[in-house]
Amino acid sequence: MLIRTGASAASATEDELVVHLKTGSVRGRSQKSIFGLNLEYFLGIPYAAAPVGDLRFSPPQPVQPWEDVRDGTSYGARCPQNEDSFPRNITVGTMDEDCLFLNVFRATKFKHLKLPVMVWFHGGGLYHGSGNEYLGLVCGYGAIVVTVNYRLGLLGYLNVPGSDIKGNYGMLDQVAALKWVQENIASFGGIPSMVTVFGQGAGASSIAYHMLSPLSTGLFHKAILQSGAATTPYTFYSSKDPDYGRDITKRLGCDDNAMLLGCLRQKNIEDFLKASELPRSVLDLGHKYPVVTVDGGFLTDEPTKLLEQGFVNKVPVLLGVNKNDGGIIPLSEIARTLGQEVSSELFSSLVKNARFSAREESDLMKEAILYQYTNHSVPDSTRSIEKQWLDLMTDSWFNAPAVHMAKVLVRGGSPVRLYQFSHRTELTLYPEILGVTHGEEIPYVFALAWANHEGTLKIASSYNAVERGLSLAVVLLWTNFVKYGSPGISDPRIPTANDVNWPAFTTDGEEYLVIDLEEPRVESKLEGDRVVFWEDLLPSLAKGIQKDEL
Repeated sequence: MLIRTGASAASATEDELVVHLKTGSVRGRSQKSIFGLNLEYFLGIPYAAAPVGDLRFSPPQPVQPWEDVRDGTSYGARCPQNEDSFPRNITVGTMDEDCLFLNVFRATKFKHLKLPVMVWFHGGGLYHGSGNEYLGLVCGYGAIVVTVNYRLGLLGYLNVPGSDIKGNYGMLDQVAALKWVQENIASFGGIPSMVTVFGQGAGASSIAYHMLSPLSTGLFHKAILQSGAATTPYTFYSSKDPDYGRDITKRLGCDDNAMLLGCLRQKNIEDFLKASELPRSVLDLGHKYPVVTVDGGFLTDEPTKLLEQGFVNKVPVLLGVNKNDGGIIPLSEIARTLGQEVSSELFSSLVKNARFSAREESDLMKEAILYQYTNHSVPDSTRSIEKQWLDLMTDSWFNAPAVHMAKVLVRGGSPVRLYQFSHRTELTLYPEILGVTHGEEIPYVFALAWANHEGTLKIASSYNAVERGLSLAVVLLWTNFVKYGSPGISDPRIPTANDVNWPAFTTDGEEYLVIDLEEPRVESKLEGDRVVFWEDLLPSLAKGIQKDEL
């Protein structure tokens, strides 16, 4: 359902749609939506000062108060980004460096109640996306929904050792947004002590980092991570190279270290976008293009170490993956970008050069990965090679990090629910070989399967009646977790209309819920031996190498 700013208010008067914040008042709009829901929305609310001029490459600063009632009926700008292959609707909001805005959604029927809060951090590899792409229809299930824009790409994550450019500016934006929620969400009827952060892809990994950051302590109380975890390889990189980032600053024409910050602040947005075109998609994130890093403030050490050492903001966690999340980077697309054909030689070259885990990978470990993910009966079959690449990326970037994080959190005393979303939408826009790919669950979580796609993510051309029923079930699971900390009827406080018994993850059983069109069912040990390879075999090889070096 597209929010049209010219539509007339459905039932609420203009005065009822004025909300008073710490920095000023904002007027929203009301519009009929799906299920007969009257949706109230407050768009383009600034949560920090524009990160422009002297505030570029600086932590977010407080927004200046305003006197008149601010118009909250249209989206604020998206943060600067290049186009990517994900099916985004890039028309939702203009694009500008002044982009630190958030959107608040609530249902009119609940406006006189105090409600839990859901804060969404979008995915996109930290280089793409916007909170504007996600219509907060899930608020119809009894929650206030907040979607957030945060700095992306080089403007959000460039870090240069030995300079004032420390990186993690996009993460600090998210911290500022969470602080804004604590200070202002009560004005919308939200409960500041019942905030759930939820996100997908890089947004989910961001949440994992918030769980490890001292700056985020106390700012949220539950977490939902969809296809992202603390050890996801493409969203974190901490280089030991003292010249890291210098190739990018040189491309931008800023060579003088003494004048580096001033030089970069004078560059146009187009210069940064041109310097951050990803030739091999997310495979180049980290070692070539900066992402989240250790900055001594937001992250005091590498996520792997912080997680293992127990430096965790302990909250209930709902964590999961899609069955074929590795479709985020199809081998055919990489081959086309490189001007090559899909072949065993290309597969072998990528295995030797790409990053598949949070740890350093030796030649022996690379050989083991290549052997594990080669179909030895038909090693030169193009389709087989594409399938093996899909499994490799799914396991290394998504399945293994999710299971590892679940195990560590449970050992530390945090309750965890693990899931695998396994339904491929009948009219999905993705090729069949990609299966249930990255992002497939988003329309189900946001009830967008019921909505007009205009103004939202479009991952399928339409959804059938059974798939819409699945969406309702998923929304109920997620919002039950938000309200009660448990998504199933094992908790007597939860309405019996939800007949899903979703047990907590344990290190013995490794239970997870399969979500598809069949009856919800609990299984054990996600993808079995494939995950064991990453959880047990590769770490043992790494330890063996370390012993030999000693």
